Amino acid sequence: MARREVTNWSQLQRFQPREIFAPRSEDELAAIVARADAEGRRVKVMGAGHSFTAIAVTPDFHVTIQALDQLHHVDPSTGL
Repeated sequence: MARREVTNWSQLQRFQPREIFAPRSEDELAAIVARADAEGRRVKVMGAGHSFTAIAVTPDFHVTIQALDQLHHVDPSTGL
């Protein structure tokens, strides 16, 4: 099966990860991380893809977090 190419916004960074994921919940993200761990794979996350560097490049599991756009908890004591 052919791998889909992923690029950053400027298309200077191009790569073809083993799999691409777009989780819609924390549970889905946790399942992706657990699977990667079980298979000995690495997970790289890309937000908006605005980095000029190869920080999000991976041959393994690529995760885009664009669908994870909800704030679920704020700790008033830390502001986080």
